[in-house]
Amino acid sequence: MSACLPEVVQKTLERIAEAAAASKGDVNREIRVVKKSNSEIGCSCNIVAEGAGGGRLDTFYVKYLDFGLKFSDESLVYFNNETIFYGEIVPLFAKILEGLTDKHESELDFAPKCYEVGYLTDKTEPYIIMEDLLTRGYSPFEEKELTVEEARMVLEELGRFHAFSFAARERYPAEFIEMTGRLTEVLFSKETRMASGKFFIHAIHDALKLAKQSFPPNSAYVEKLALYTLNVFETMIEVLEGTEDDYNYKVVTHGDLWPNNVVYNRNNDGKIAFLDFHACRLSSPVHDLQLLLLVGLDTSTRRRHGPDLILSYHRALCRHLERLGMDPVRTFPYSALERQLTDQSRFAMGVALAGLPLFLAEEAATKTAAAKARNVEELFKVLRDNKSTRCKSKMLEILVDMVDQGYL
Repeated sequence: MSACLPEVVQKTLERIAEAAAASKGDVNREIRVVKKSNSEIGCSCNIVAEGAGGGRLDTFYVKYLDFGLKFSDESLVYFNNETIFYGEIVPLFAKILEGLTDKHESELDFAPKCYEVGYLTDKTEPYIIMEDLLTRGYSPFEEKELTVEEARMVLEELGRFHAFSFAARERYPAEFIEMTGRLTEVLFSKETRMASGKFFIHAIHDALKLAKQSFPPNSAYVEKLALYTLNVFETMIEVLEGTEDDYNYKVVTHGDLWPNNVVYNRNNDGKIAFLDFHACRLSSPVHDLQLLLLVGLDTSTRRRHGPDLILSYHRALCRHLERLGMDPVRTFPYSALERQLTDQSRFAMGVALAGLPLFLAEEAATKTAAAKARNVEELFKVLRDNKSTRCKSKMLEILVDMVDQGYL
């Protein structure tokens, strides 16, 4: 038994590994922790299960929350969203496949396969056991900003993910409403204003200061961002909630879709998978779509290819909706996507402007900041105070694009 793992997780892994060994005519001999790390959101371990002959039976990626390590209540909120996503929402997506005559489990490969979701003690301290994609040919993108073809692959897979959400809401409305209703908004709610709201508001005011230093005071970029900055947190909540009409177009979104949370398989025609669903929520699909375009592309690529990439996303969405027996024109026509882009892009812009200091920070800078910070808010403050020249430039470029396109 590995001393690094909680006993409940260890025993669950042994049970899963025994089943894998039996299917291969082997016997599970050892569960071995290859790598373990802690973050503000929990513990994670890369696990190898070895057979009697010493060969590898399977590999796993385990995430769990151990309050013995003094994680915060905020960490539990993040973690609970992932347990709902993997333990309830993805299985609901799987039920949709059961009704298809020509079904393929690979259609759910937009997220790692989850073996089990459970709790260390009495419905607290959750854990998730899933496949370790990095041992199966998947890897992160080499650069922080994607090429056009990389972005196209990601957005087409995003269309598949969102299509399953549309289908789940139509086929199983009561279950869908109950599950998504239990997702907790980790950033933009009245309850989070004193925590995440504080660092978000400071980040947007930083962007306004930068705009005032870079553009004439009467320019549209300064004036429109200044108006946006007024009551910005309440504006984000309002846009997120939307209107009654907006509900028809809401899906389960990833919520934190930037290149670091995406991996792809070079050995399998560039197959894409999304990681870290702790910020998933029920919201406009534009939030995922636009955040990836703003953060994941350099400005020239976004300006030149953005409309075509949006069209690629929508075509993929429609293709998968048809595959799932849905009518794309009724479910999410392109005209609805255009309206959502107009109404909802400022939400993605706010997330992008606040997150860029982290998104673009080098790994060494992030580690240094984490060593100085006592919590997530302090981590972001250290990174905000030490923004790179590239980060400042990209913040201004995003602002210009949003104003020029009429989204702000």
